[in-house]
Amino acid sequence: MTAHDPQALEETSGDSPSKVKKIHTIAHTHWDYEWYFTQNESQIQLDYHMDELLYALDSNLLQSYLLDGQTSLIEDHLSNCPQNREAIERQVADKRLLIGPWYTQSDLMIVAGESIVKNLQTGYHYAEAMGHSMDIAYVPDSFGQSQDMPKIFNGFGLTRFVFWRGLSSSKSAYREFLWQSEDGSQLTCYNIREGYYPGGALIWGNENDIRATADTNSQASHFDFGVFPVGGDQRYVDFDFKEKIAKANREVEEYEFVESDYRQVFEDIDTSKLNTIQGEMLDSENSKIHRSIYSSRYDHKYMNDRVERKLINTLEPLMAMGSALGLEHKRGTVDNIWKGVLKNHAHDSACGCNTDKTNYQILNRFINADERIDAHIDYLIRKISEATPEDSTLTLFNTLAYRSDKKITATISTKKPCFDITLNGQSIPFEVEDVRKVYNGSIKRDESENDPELYYHEIDIAFRHSMKPLSYCNLRVEEGVQELSVTRQELTLAAIEDNDYKLAVINGQLNLKEKSTGRLLKNFITLVDQADDGDTYDYSPLAGDEPLVFDFTGAEFSAEADTLTQTLKIRGCVELPEGIEGQERSETFTKLPYTLQISLENKGQVQCRLLVDNTCKDHRLRVRIDTGIASTSSFSDTPFGCIERPVRQTEMDNWQELGWNEEPTGIYPMLNIVNLHDDQSSVTAFTRGIKEYEITGDQGQFIELTAFRSVGWLGKPGLQRRPGKASGNEFRYIPAPDSQLLQTLECEFAISLDSEFRFAELRRRQQDWTTPVLHYQKQELNRFTGPLKYFVSNRMRRDLDSQFQLFRKIELSDHLVSSLFKLADDGRSYVLRLLNVSNEQQVKANIEFNTAPKQLTETDLAERTQLGFFDNTIDLDTMKPGEIKTFLIELF
Repeated sequence: MTAHDPQALEETSGDSPSKVKKIHTIAHTHWDYEWYFTQNESQIQLDYHMDELLYALDSNLLQSYLLDGQTSLIEDHLSNCPQNREAIERQVADKRLLIGPWYTQSDLMIVAGESIVKNLQTGYHYAEAMGHSMDIAYVPDSFGQSQDMPKIFNGFGLTRFVFWRGLSSSKSAYREFLWQSEDGSQLTCYNIREGYYPGGALIWGNENDIRATADTNSQASHFDFGVFPVGGDQRYVDFDFKEKIAKANREVEEYEFVESDYRQVFEDIDTSKLNTIQGEMLDSENSKIHRSIYSSRYDHKYMNDRVERKLINTLEPLMAMGSALGLEHKRGTVDNIWKGVLKNHAHDSACGCNTDKTNYQILNRFINADERIDAHIDYLIRKISEATPEDSTLTLFNTLAYRSDKKITATISTKKPCFDITLNGQSIPFEVEDVRKVYNGSIKRDESENDPELYYHEIDIAFRHSMKPLSYCNLRVEEGVQELSVTRQELTLAAIEDNDYKLAVINGQLNLKEKSTGRLLKNFITLVDQADDGDTYDYSPLAGDEPLVFDFTGAEFSAEADTLTQTLKIRGCVELPEGIEGQERSETFTKLPYTLQISLENKGQVQCRLLVDNTCKDHRLRVRIDTGIASTSSFSDTPFGCIERPVRQTEMDNWQELGWNEEPTGIYPMLNIVNLHDDQSSVTAFTRGIKEYEITGDQGQFIELTAFRSVGWLGKPGLQRRPGKASGNEFRYIPAPDSQLLQTLECEFAISLDSEFRFAELRRRQQDWTTPVLHYQKQELNRFTGPLKYFVSNRMRRDLDSQFQLFRKIELSDHLVSSLFKLADDGRSYVLRLLNVSNEQQVKANIEFNTAPKQLTETDLAERTQLGFFDNTIDLDTMKPGEIKTFLIELF
């Protein structure tokens, strides 16, 4: 008989109360990949931590241990300490050391859906290879939960979910509930609403602390139990864990503390008693959520968006095409690129709430990934192009699963400044944007000594050409007779137009007219600047400060046009306070130069590129788009879908009285698309890198895209929108001067006006806008077209055709989008992922193959389980709203 045996207490105590609630006491650590420390610094502690952990498990000082659900920690540790592999594998296989299913603890709001899937694939497969992947989805600290997580986790066979941030009582008053995606995917959820660290009271608290913490951690539950996560940030291993539990059982009679794990927690949950919720969890009632963190360190978010697009939409499908043509698939090479990017997707890393030293390493990982992606692309298009039979060719590559018909820019190198471009004997018209005479002999200090016979010409051209999905084609570059000259002409008026729009500047204001409807948007783009008294976690307005709204009065305007593009350039300068001094904006002003370039290309989009030389501190710059649409809700893309959000949450009126941790502001995350629409019209903003928006205006008619924020501290206390202690490290001000972003920043966005809202079409437009047609000219005049062109390369061992299309036919209905096309890990099969982004079930896809597949199966997101078989075509009659379908196509 033991003192903490409930039955024994009943038998010996008479009227004394028996213990009525069980407390699952769970040993773990939360291991931020990097934060106010670098990964290099944290790695040293991790290597010693793992030695202590293995000792504790081997000595049975711990029953089990949760290693934060991410396998990158194991991989990094074994790279330094390979001697621990066998011991780790043994504990993982025995399900005592719980690892996976993540590679890193990813942000879930502003990284691409395919990146989240890749993160889980990498972590899940690594953990399985080590012996076992934890079969519970675990997200202890990410700043919000995307609405798509049930279907993503279900795609890996995960049906149980433990998380901390984002839940409000309006979603669920209880910790335990069912969470559904719109396709019916479902998770049984347990919310550790006090965080991953309250069990620390067990270690250093007294009897009253333990009791109070147990009271709190067992409230709002359907059941008679609570959860004590005993662990914290980079926390050491508790060798006396069992003794602490025994001590708590002796001192706190109301509870029975048991050494446990989350598998046992879910065994105590009766799902028949649970309510069901849908949608995202992005509220700050029970924890900070940092809704304005999506604009911190914009330079990183721009690079992340760029790298993700290149990996998902260009390199992966190009490698699949190359494999079909006989090039060996370098899975390990691209996986290593992905791993570097996934390390940047850890929630602190992705969001930018780090020290300068850490942010420097994050930026370097992005630069490293970008260089490796470009080099891989350059090698593949050169290898394929040079294996085609004709000489003097320009080979074009479309890596999207959609037909492409857009402007293509290329640089042609020729001996003489005159050539024609043809396809099957038919001339293809092009515009000349620039002509340069270049020397390709040995460089000399005195150019007069150059051999005149060794000069050639580089000519930048632009043209439109229709291309089939996942294809390449050869255009012939033939010497012409008429010398080429720049065809772009300057316009005398500050106005441009194409088939869809007319854009004019009137008294410094940009007015946009939609030709098909006559709709006129006056002053439709302006800049909005406001002081930012916040930190790297949150924007915070300065008391009494009002936003400064700028049109383009006083700016310089110029316009130019050719048959493909009309471009308006606006060069201006606004005067802003240098920063914040005390509690006011500085009385010293500085000039903030900017250039806004707007282009029309007959693609139904107003394409914009804003360059800002940021000379100011402590401010937030936004682009305001006046849609002319009165709205109470906005629509934005999510990792695998579209979400409707209120412009103003009802809790905004009394959030402090309700005890929320921060203001439930209308600032929201986005990936690349935000939309306002009504029954008559629709206005969409597309972005490359901008990840934050807010709907403002008296009638909710403005889309405000946060270009960037400039702040100088990692965390600050007592913010206007987030009162209380500082986020990050609450005990010390940590300067982050580089987060002021005193540099030239590039912001790219596009605007489309439509008569109705069709999200699948918008998603395809966004993919088309951000994915260029690749090109390679077969020539030897210029050996510096890419980083690898200078090196000599063998031809492929087989000759290729002049044209190639991977599939005979790809037809997707208006509601379907292609999310991914790549080669599978086995190197024999292709992976095609389709997504129904509508509320319709009658959606169709028909894909036919040039060669009948050896096997055609539907699989899960892990790409390991067969869910169904097809014949020679993928022919779908129905898909559930929001459903993801993944296919493995084995051709060889």
